[in-house]
Amino acid sequence: MEKFLEKIRKKKNRLIVGIETGNRPGRLGAVIVEVSGYGNDTLIDLKGTHSMALPQELLNALKALEVADDFDSEDTAGINFLILHQIISLYQELFEKVDIDSGEVDIIGLKCMEIAGRIFPEDPSALSEMAGVAVASHFTILSGSEGTAVSVSEAILQSLVDGAMKKFGLDKESREAVCVAMLANESLCSDGKGQDPCERDSDGGNADLSGEFFFPA
Repeated sequence: MEKFLEKIRKKKNRLIVGIETGNRPGRLGAVIVEVSGYGNDTLIDLKGTHSMALPQELLNALKALEVADDFDSEDTAGINFLILHQIISLYQELFEKVDIDSGEVDIIGLKCMEIAGRIFPEDPSALSEMAGVAVASHFTILSGSEGTAVSVSEAILQSLVDGAMKKFGLDKESREAVCVAMLANESLCSDGKGQDPCERDSDGGNADLSGEFFFPA
């Protein structure tokens, strides 16, 4: 798989889909961007955006999950299935709006949904299998003098978005999903010496990003 990733790294321009599951309450958002470079040299060209509302059935289940202490594995699996179904529908509908073949996508960047200490989808490789594209997710930032790895939570994502908005002038509808695509690009291209694609860390030093890659069988 490393050879596969290296091949994408060497491309002058990479086509990346960014999917954000919490940019607006009750909605999923996706973008497709053409990206070149990484770190402070990142350049992006926004090719298309799409968002969709979550069905009421799923919203009700997520609200119940937030307050319940006794959700069993079957209920959680059902929620996971519904979220995956919505994400792949979002992905497919995105390509119905743009004049781009989904087979041209190099990487999908996915920011998972965080509910009551649980992460959805539980296994991003399921999305990779359904889309037939490698998925970058579970992003972390290695920051500070002690080199502590911190998960990219919604709060951290929002701080990255602020930097990206200043640099690229993103609109509110697509900014979080674009930042997720940039996280995927940085995870792909950085060798541990790259900078955060949106901003420096709070201590004024470099913030190294990494992500976990999932592949279709």
